Amino acid sequence: NASGKWPNPVVTELCPAPEFWRAEEYHQRYFEKNGAGFCGLGH
Repeated sequence: NASGKWPNPVVTELCPAPEFWRAEEYHQRYFEKNGAGFCGLGH
């Protein structure tokens, strides 16, 4: 925390991932198929 922006250390806990469920095909490559107009990510 060299910036001094936060009063306490910023920490991240690493833990085992739970069971992974792959999304249905219609969810795959969503932005390529539907364009980015549905979400503000990347704007």
